[in-house]
Amino acid sequence: MPTCPQCKGKGKYDITSTVLDGKGPTGRHEEVVKDVTCWLCKGSGKVTQARIDALEAEKKLWCSCENHSGETTYHDDGESKICSKHHWTCNDCGKIVQVG
Repeated sequence: MPTCPQCKGKGKYDITSTVLDGKGPTGRHEEVVKDVTCWLCKGSGKVTQARIDALEAEKKLWCSCENHSGETTYHDDGESKICSKHHWTCNDCGKIVQVG
């Protein structure tokens, strides 16, 4: 099986998040959670080729044009062929910018 693209075969990875707490000069700080079990491979470091293919297909649904116009269109649940959940699409490229 192929190496997991999320954890690079390690089965775990670190998560860094920005916490908005009003403290310090910027009102935020970073927190790191280490050795989180990979959600994609469930810690095995390997995934099937079918899973990798599905992730690549899903990635192609998302806007990468930066939505320069700032214009989007709302689609209600079940209204669109590309996503069954309610979502917004970029008016520049037609791809998803937000789900839910």
